[in-house]
Amino acid sequence: MSSSSSKFAPEIWDSEHWLSPTALLAELDVCPGMTVGEIAAGIAFYTLPIGRRVWPAGRVFAVEWRPWRIDHLRTRLSGSGAPDNVGLVMGRPADTHLAGACCDLVIFADIWHELDNRDAALDEARRILRPEGRLAILNWRPDALCPPGPPLEHRASMRATLCAVEMKSWTLVKADLTGHDGYLLVVETADESVQS
Repeated sequence: MSSSSSKFAPEIWDSEHWLSPTALLAELDVCPGMTVGEIAAGIAFYTLPIGRRVWPAGRVFAVEWRPWRIDHLRTRLSGSGAPDNVGLVMGRPADTHLAGACCDLVIFADIWHELDNRDAALDEARRILRPEGRLAILNWRPDALCPPGPPLEHRASMRATLCAVEMKSWTLVKADLTGHDGYLLVVETADESVQS
């Protein structure tokens, strides 16, 4: 195994994520006091570590719409040891039910390939982000092995994903081919004063 193997999620078969929580927190500079919206929080693989990192003044909104994931997430959030600053929100990527300008960071972790309307999801992320907030998109690479992850034909390349977000007036902050299976894009809203 390569030296980058520590970034891989040990529960990859269950979590559907390829990047470990420790690596994600480091890559995104998550710090105490931040408010984070995790869209498609799933089984709380990232949610709970983020909640612990932003505690005590920070908050995490775990947004989920899939019934089987909601039940699992509710159980994890009510379990002993779960941070008390995480709230379950039933919503979708294009309609999170979160207040406007409530998040410092929004995360789409390995759901880009599932989004029916990516433009609407990007618009919603913009709506719930505070000024200078950032959106992180973790995605499976189409040139990686399968399994794990979604079928190769459902995956989008980093270039295609970046093109889609730039078309919606987001500006690239960071792009990283993290590990062998995926990539991470961090973007922020473009300065509208310089747009045509």
